[in-house]
Amino acid sequence: MEFSPFVLLGTLLATGPGILLLVSLAASSIIVWEWRWTLGSTLAIMLSVTSIQAAIHAPAVLVSTSQWLAALVSALLLALAGYFHPRSPSAHASTNWLVRLIALVFLGGAWWVMDPGMILPNFTQVETDLLFWVGLCGLLMLGMSASPLFAGTGLLLLTVPTLAIAPILLPGSGVAILLGIGQILLALACAYLALA
Repeated sequence: MEFSPFVLLGTLLATGPGILLLVSLAASSIIVWEWRWTLGSTLAIMLSVTSIQAAIHAPAVLVSTSQWLAALVSALLLALAGYFHPRSPSAHASTNWLVRLIALVFLGGAWWVMDPGMILPNFTQVETDLLFWVGLCGLLMLGMSASPLFAGTGLLLLTVPTLAIAPILLPGSGVAILLGIGQILLALACAYLALA
């Protein structure tokens, strides 16, 4: 395994407290529902998952770099849309914090009771659970949003599992880089809708 900053950060985050931090960030972005916090936590999750994959599975450094670049550009596009938005994007919440908290508790409780026990090929149970939790939080955010900015953030969370799985299951295919380009285009479309 070659040394890179991605591996160093991924090694720090691929621990129990690091995984719990990422799970908590995904849940807090739904509960807080403030566009700066939500976008910042989504960016942190995207960069962290890429770094964890670099530390555990050692994809090519170019793949990790392209995923970081796609995450940074996507978040920058949505941040600029939120900054230049004429009204407060957080005012478009279709539910209050209590409903969002109940939805998260229901989702977590259902996960715990049913215990899907799915494991992706070449992934550990903890990695699989993290990826599915982030994807489910993205779906929940997408379903509860009335703003293109939050819809864009939910879509970015939805792309995290795919971006983590692609370089491991399809190494050398370039699918991870194409998915990064798609992520940027999703963010660009949602930023345009937020400003239109």
